[in-house]
Amino acid sequence: MNAGLAESRENLALCFKGERTYLHGTDVYDAAVHCLRARWPGIEGRCRFAFHRVATRPLTVAIVGYGSGARPPGCVAEMHVTGGGPEATAWFTERAGAVAGRYPYDEDAVVRDCALLDREIAMEVPARARPIEALVAMTKRLHYSVAKPDRGRWMFVRLDLKRLLRDDDARGMRVRLIGEPRPTLSRADVAVRGEPLGAIYFAVVAA
Repeated sequence: MNAGLAESRENLALCFKGERTYLHGTDVYDAAVHCLRARWPGIEGRCRFAFHRVATRPLTVAIVGYGSGARPPGCVAEMHVTGGGPEATAWFTERAGAVAGRYPYDEDAVVRDCALLDREIAMEVPARARPIEALVAMTKRLHYSVAKPDRGRWMFVRLDLKRLLRDDDARGMRVRLIGEPRPTLSRADVAVRGEPLGAIYFAVVAA
């Protein structure tokens, strides 16, 4: 536990991804990792990342020592990295104003060459995408291949990995559904080149 570490705050300038009108979980994940590594370049360990609601306004991130205080009011997302060195938490809250800008993103291209078989999807040839983008796009494609919701959409809401994602993790990534996909919370296990990495969770959201 690093409860005594001083808090640092940063106003992020994340943009909308593609035609979305909310900030994408992949960009928030990468922002959390970037901020944590800017303070502790060698940070490693178990990663727990979760969304509490859709973020539609600019975000501010607070970096604190793991275990130092309760979740702040209005928190939209959080990341905790524990074990293996420095232990820290990133809290994300919305601030006043509007998200400035968007950038193109072709999610279909990320999973175009993936192999989909029953309840599993595999990426043998890595796409031109960040590992978190590959993981989320693969899991989304897998869910829609099994259960398309009548209302709302499948969205990435939680991640529980034994370590942070690495640059080459998209190569040989596999995602396998565990049980029947439930709209409230659906789990899929993640492996990279045969190494069990953890689990990713999706839920049906009205956004």
